[in-house]
Amino acid sequence: MSTLEAVSVVNEFQNLLRTLYPDQESNELLLTLLQTYQPTGLHIHDFEIACIGIANGIKQIATFNEKDFNMIDEIKLYTI
Repeated sequence: MSTLEAVSVVNEFQNLLRTLYPDQESNELLLTLLQTYQPTGLHIHDFEIACIGIANGIKQIATFNEKDFNMIDEIKLYTI
């Protein structure tokens, strides 16, 4: 894929999707879930991703790596 094609694809996604960012609610939830589940290493970032989603009303995640999110009871996983 050329750079021009990649830019075109990214622009198409920007028109279809909304980017979510951490906020106070997701950070508070992250602190709670970190204390509850006590993940380590890169799994902490997986919890941050899940918390950002949960704080924005997302309760289901589709993923190629079920192991990244399978310990989080607050979300439902769909493996691709």
